[in-house]
Amino acid sequence: MKARPVYEEPEITLEVWAIVIGPEGRAHFAGSHKGTRLRLSTAIEEFDLEAMTGKTSSGRTYRLAGDRGDGLGLAATAIFRGALALQASSVISPEELALMLAPTANRWGA
Repeated sequence: MKARPVYEEPEITLEVWAIVIGPEGRAHFAGSHKGTRLRLSTAIEEFDLEAMTGKTSSGRTYRLAGDRGDGLGLAATAIFRGALALQASSVISPEELALMLAPTANRWGA
């Protein structure tokens, strides 16, 4: 089943979730939405570690609630992207995602 457009469903809550780095090196939210529906987001562009929410390149906001489920996230990757993408994918923690997306500080002030 194809995802509804962002204007119809601007926010998604994942009850079981993972953050997956795909073969292209971009992070994606993956997991279970509304009980059993699997999701794999577009690339994550913003992430608020305290609120556990992030915005993706589609403009949709994802809220991570409930349990971290790396296995389910990898299963969603395999289903939506295929076995080859799964082999080149890995999971990261929310803390790693926040660091990955943080603007690089210039130590020299230039």
